[in-house]
Amino acid sequence: MRVLVVTWQMAPDSGWGRYSLGLVRGLRERGIQIRILTERRSPAGPEYRDIDVIPCLSTPLAPLDRLDALAWNLGQVVRHSGGSDLVHFFVEPYALAASLLFPRPYLLTVHGTYGVVPLRGNPMVRILFARALRRAEAVICVSRFTRSRVDAALRLDNLAVVNNGLELPMRSKNPAAPSESVPGDPVLLGVGALKPRKGYHVAVEALSTVRQRYPNVHYYLVGDDRDHRYVDQLRESIRSLDLERYVTITGRVDDNRLDALYRHARVFVLSPVNSGLAFEGFGLTYLEANAYGTPVVGSFDCGAEDAIQDGVNGLLAPQGDAAALARQILRVLDDPAGAARMGERGRELARARDWTHVANEYCRLYERALGR
Repeated sequence: MRVLVVTWQMAPDSGWGRYSLGLVRGLRERGIQIRILTERRSPAGPEYRDIDVIPCLSTPLAPLDRLDALAWNLGQVVRHSGGSDLVHFFVEPYALAASLLFPRPYLLTVHGTYGVVPLRGNPMVRILFARALRRAEAVICVSRFTRSRVDAALRLDNLAVVNNGLELPMRSKNPAAPSESVPGDPVLLGVGALKPRKGYHVAVEALSTVRQRYPNVHYYLVGDDRDHRYVDQLRESIRSLDLERYVTITGRVDDNRLDALYRHARVFVLSPVNSGLAFEGFGLTYLEANAYGTPVVGSFDCGAEDAIQDGVNGLLAPQGDAAALARQILRVLDDPAGAARMGERGRELARARDWTHVANEYCRLYERALGR
């Protein structure tokens, strides 16, 4: 089977990028022949020299307000789809290209916010995106919550749910293994772009309560910190709560540092909040933390409910409730035996979501789309 993948980048710098890296690996292991279109400023690294990667697309969000970008992307997809059995749009806005005349069967993945925003945008984009969704062989949502959001915006009979996969760490959590220094006892960790819907402001407020029982606790916030307005608000909250010695905003870190942080963390804490049309579609980093044997704490009423089985591999708290979030964090910290059980169950669940296994689910959808 030959599949044309339409995505933003083949790099781990974003959720879209990590999804692309993982799923392409899994599909190739299943023998799928892949050609990839990426944004024109996002060439693939040398590890993909044996794949046909063509950097030719507009930025992902450009088609939402520029018809010339939509038309350009359509031309590129049609031009490069020759010989492919089907097209898979990994990034939602790129699927606008399929709203016009399109020569091949296609699927698209809806991760979260940008699967709904176009349906609330200007009338032209709304009509075109709805058309693209309806014409798809399958609209693959990464969580049940994402599916519910899409379904509420547009009734469809081609929705499917495939939870995200992950790249398992090369080595499991081992306190005896040499690593970089990570101050704090206990260490709490959150990973994901610093933006309002990630809910870091709720976790920072909760930390004030946690520190009353664990005075040496330290919370590390890891991820893209280019939303300066939100990051400034976080820093002001940290200052006003007298937590400057107990919270570190790292920005992006390299793989070795991230590995060290994951392995030292006692609890992974990311407390998403729905913000307007923005919401957490799944929460891949919960699985990444689980892969290290770390219990996780997240929020109800978002995609985290697919990643976290409450009381099994982690705990959930109501959105925006810092007191409830603090109670859940303390439940994990106060019960080392229970935390170890959650961590081990989380490790098992993470192994089951390796991209090799998840690619099997996509292959079944591909075969159905082609009538096989």
